[in-house]
Amino acid sequence: MPRAALVERFGPSALLALACLALMTCAPGAFALRREAVISGEWWRLWSGHLVHWSSLQAVLDASVVAICGTLAERAFGRAFVAATLLAGAGAIGIICLATSSIGEYRGASALGVLLGVLAGASLWRDHPAQRGWLAALAVAMSLKTLADAFVPALTLTQLPSDVRVAWQAHVAGAFAALLALLLRAVLRDPDPMPDRA
Repeated sequence: MPRAALVERFGPSALLALACLALMTCAPGAFALRREAVISGEWWRLWSGHLVHWSSLQAVLDASVVAICGTLAERAFGRAFVAATLLAGAGAIGIICLATSSIGEYRGASALGVLLGVLAGASLWRDHPAQRGWLAALAVAMSLKTLADAFVPALTLTQLPSDVRVAWQAHVAGAFAALLALLLRAVLRDPDPMPDRA
């Protein structure tokens, strides 16, 4: 199948999920986000680190969240917007994760899942006002989980190996990347939101 037809058929979120699953059994060291590798010039790891995982279970869970939330976001905002947000967001998340944490190696698409989850949640909030109560409850639950990951890691439920901590900084960066993308989209679509007054 030609590359253009593949993108036309599946969209950016599905392709990202498929890449995570395809790389599930590869040697992750070749793609993982490592501080010393990025410093030595391997900038592509800022993006490829999102495609490899610590375990097959983590890859399947991350790919599922990416596919589901991404499909909702693409329907609401279009594939081009979601693709651009993922591309810019993945690099920014990698930079922020390296700048704000002491982790030596980052693997996983959960931060991109958070990014897509915020986009999907924003679309549901906009299009289904009757569902805002449970959307707000879900946002509070995710915020509490992130706080637990940051301050009480022993309480968090995770599919990571016991010696690997959740990179909560990446999740926060993913949420802010989505909010920034939505803000820029709103500004560019309506650069003068204040009507002229007589």
